[in-house]
Amino acid sequence: MVGSRNYFIHYEWENPCEILEAFLKQYYRNKEFVPTEIILSDAINDKQLISEWLTGMAGKKVSISVPVRGDKKKLVNMAMVNAENILLERKKTDQSAILEQAKSVLNLKKKPGHIEGIDISNLKGDLAVASLVAFVEGLPQKSDYRNYRIREVKGIDDYAMIAEVLKRSKKRCVYSDFWPCQYRLFFQTYF
Repeated sequence: MVGSRNYFIHYEWENPCEILEAFLKQYYRNKEFVPTEIILSDAINDKQLISEWLTGMAGKKVSISVPVRGDKKKLVNMAMVNAENILLERKKTDQSAILEQAKSVLNLKKKPGHIEGIDISNLKGDLAVASLVAFVEGLPQKSDYRNYRIREVKGIDDYAMIAEVLKRSKKRCVYSDFWPCQYRLFFQTYF
């Protein structure tokens, strides 16, 4: 391997096959150099068709393979580990930037380490429930997710329902050894 270049795809695909096919078609569409061998981590549906297309562009035979053992499989595994590490680093960088932006926008002294969000749901004021989600250092903290049945508020009053959830969750927060509740931020959205 001579070098590396990273590409991030911002689209949800059904399977790796579709991603690889789309990437190969886009990447090699206007390339002057096409290698004689392309090694993939997963099989693609149109392998023969894409190989013929690339062979026509390159003027020489281009093979596409998915190794199952040997040195080429080791190369694929190494590339996959590198890709996962790069993606993890990018997520950390993105999360850090988002937390830094929250600090700036909300005029906080330091980046928020623990963020909770509350969503209220009810049917015309009946059967009201709330969901609380939590993020620690920008990552979901599913062990802190909670569901609440609204007991005290009658009718449709999202703000009073949020206040009830806060009152009930405050007990949990006050006795927490891990995260003191320094800031509580609330956003109400309607769709």
